[in-house]
Amino acid sequence: MNLNVLFNSIISGFILLSLFWIYKIIKSYLWIKKTKRVTTSPATKNIFVVIPVLKESERIARTIVYFRKKFSHLNLKLVIVTTEAEYQNKNCTELNTVTIVEQLSKAYPNVFHYHYPHLRGKMAHQLNYAIRGIISKRHGKNALFTIYNADSRPHPNTFDWILSYLDKHKEAKVFQQYGDYTQNINNLKSGLKKPILWSAACWQNRWSIGFEIPHALKQFKRRVTPTIFSYPLNYCIGHGLFFTEDIYKKLGGFCEETHNEDAIFGLELSYLKEPIVPIPYFDLSDTPDTVSGLYLQKSNWFFGPLEAFSYYKKIVKKNKVNPLKLLILTLKLFMHAVYWVAGPTAMLVAIILTLLDFSIERIVLLLITIFIFLTVPSFLSWFLIKHSLEEKTARKQIVFSFFYNLIGSFPCYLLHGLSAYRTLMLIIISKITKKTVVKEKTPML
Repeated sequence: MNLNVLFNSIISGFILLSLFWIYKIIKSYLWIKKTKRVTTSPATKNIFVVIPVLKESERIARTIVYFRKKFSHLNLKLVIVTTEAEYQNKNCTELNTVTIVEQLSKAYPNVFHYHYPHLRGKMAHQLNYAIRGIISKRHGKNALFTIYNADSRPHPNTFDWILSYLDKHKEAKVFQQYGDYTQNINNLKSGLKKPILWSAACWQNRWSIGFEIPHALKQFKRRVTPTIFSYPLNYCIGHGLFFTEDIYKKLGGFCEETHNEDAIFGLELSYLKEPIVPIPYFDLSDTPDTVSGLYLQKSNWFFGPLEAFSYYKKIVKKNKVNPLKLLILTLKLFMHAVYWVAGPTAMLVAIILTLLDFSIERIVLLLITIFIFLTVPSFLSWFLIKHSLEEKTARKQIVFSFFYNLIGSFPCYLLHGLSAYRTLMLIIISKITKKTVVKEKTPML
């Protein structure tokens, strides 16, 4: 292929994708504005907020206070799940997460402490240990489970919206709240890394409002019954996930054999045609505060779509399924991993082609493409999420956000691609050494 044709094809593809992103972001914003009506409902359900923690001594107390304060009118039971892996740290002091949670569970009647008693295990092990323990105590089929992280701050209207939705749609069994990852961006340290980290938070917001919500809404389009080829794939994320006891039992809990537990959960729900209801309020969460932490987090997340065919095998072994239908959904999930690698790689190829055949026209076209594809949608996502929640945003912060996205979105996007290559290298090394890749915790300062 002629290099000029290749360059023009890449640029054209990114510009078309930019327009598609902007369309989806605006469409989701309009849905949020239309849907976020809340009617106060009686607190008839037992709602178990399950928070798996590891080395979260700095944050867990504040999180418990937040839930108790914002949702005091509801019958919330906060279930904090610690793990024996807490003691692997040689510098572990008396004020570790386990000790703090024990103290909090004694101080507050609606705080319950479960301790996963094994060193080895992932988040899925902690979740299953606690949820199965709760179910064994027979709290009734009226229970609703939800999973959050130690840094989660769900919007104050979240639970009321879900309960009001259930009043009208009693058949609903799964809900998903999406992330607003800007909780700590105003506290990021100044310097060259700040624009990258700020852009990363805005990129994740873009993913929430421009990708995850549109995919969820596809489930509810009033069309002819979808065929096995057209049924939309929706997937879950590990925080802000709500589900009933029936669904948990139907899926056999969270898979403990995969790197991430949420992607396979969503894949199986899609296969079973169990709608995952999107919530028009966000879970305010932290973004990594170091570039290395961001790199590690994205590398961990890449396992989600990458292991799609592993999920296929496990679901087939577990249930009698239509293999073609499941395979099509699996391919849709795996394509997310392909896009993850292909996008940044194509951008890098465009840069190399520009350097090989340098011209003012080509460099200007490349810079415009980067601006339209990276800066504009990410900034727009940040702004519209704030606006949809009616949060006041100072003009100075709007200028700063635009500036940080302008200069930070490009290196952030390349880091996004590099994280995928890191995961691929870890898998290759694990195959050679025959050692399992261990899921790494994202470090925070």
